[in-house]
Amino acid sequence: MQNSLVTIRLMDVVSGKATAADGINLFFQLEKAVSSNQKIRLSLAKATPFSTSFLNTSFGDLADKYGLDVLRAVIVFTDITPSQVKKMKSYFEQLGSLV
Repeated sequence: MQNSLVTIRLMDVVSGKATAADGINLFFQLEKAVSSNQKIRLSLAKATPFSTSFLNTSFGDLADKYGLDVLRAVIVFTDITPSQVKKMKSYFEQLGSLV
């Protein structure tokens, strides 16, 4: 059962380019919330395009640790553009075929 909701603003976590190193920073923020049984509202406001390495070191590593179903259950994206929706949907579909 989820105890609370935490908001993470992506642009507060990344350095601006959404690199693999930024993905690791996001992973630690997400992992802290998941391990504390918190639901996550992830704001993508003003976010730059995501590299695959960013997605792999953040969401991919989190899915490896907790499972894709947990990610889908605890992360809610907000302030998301149509192109971000397309990218994230495609990434999670590909990730689902791997895990």
